[in-house]
Amino acid sequence: MWATEQLRFSLFLRDPLSISDRDWRALTGEPESQARINVPGGKALNGPFGGGLLVLGSIATRVDVTVSVRPEQLAAPDAEPKLPVIGPWDAVRETFVAAFRKWLVGIEVPVLRVAFGGVLLWQTEDNRQTYDRMRELLASVTVEPNAMQDLIYRVNWPRQSIAAPDIKLNRITTWNAMRYGINLLQASSSQLVATPTSEVFAVRLEFDNNTDASRTEPIASDLIQPILEELVQMALENATQGEKP
Repeated sequence: MWATEQLRFSLFLRDPLSISDRDWRALTGEPESQARINVPGGKALNGPFGGGLLVLGSIATRVDVTVSVRPEQLAAPDAEPKLPVIGPWDAVRETFVAAFRKWLVGIEVPVLRVAFGGVLLWQTEDNRQTYDRMRELLASVTVEPNAMQDLIYRVNWPRQSIAAPDIKLNRITTWNAMRYGINLLQASSSQLVATPTSEVFAVRLEFDNNTDASRTEPIASDLIQPILEELVQMALENATQGEKP
């Protein structure tokens, strides 16, 4: 089953938005963030959320809300390797989408573009099983489990929005066959040689669903939520049905 490494919502606004503790409360229900960082042209607030680390960042006219793996969730160098994930895709998605939807209601700045992106991992037993799974997911690629290595495939299958037929939705997915491991470094003939001691295998799906970048007019306020729901649904389709639903 899919597990979540990262999820992200992005808004591209007509005017800059200055984020504050009010935004953090709307997102998380907490009075203030754990940390705040000033960055060129904006700021970022962050703190624990739903088993991961939530970051609300604003730079000029772009706002990103991202949940990702906390540093302490990553395997220590001397531990058994594990996937860098927050939790199950369904549970993490539902919590994250619900929080963002609630916060979005209070945004009054006109929105030009919206995006929903993320990284999902499906753990497999070995390299062969990884390619067997990718063969099921990729309709446009001839996957040969016994012959292939280092497979990376990226594609955009755009379609028109159902809620707003004049708006094109990009469905960008990148598929990787991954292996995460710990290497033992040994000196041999005056050079270091890395020998894998333990490995974890996975299919990696990175998706970036967004409205057309060429659009310059604000999206009608009553269409933003329906379009976001379409972007989320597109990610669900890719996770369950593969590259080309």
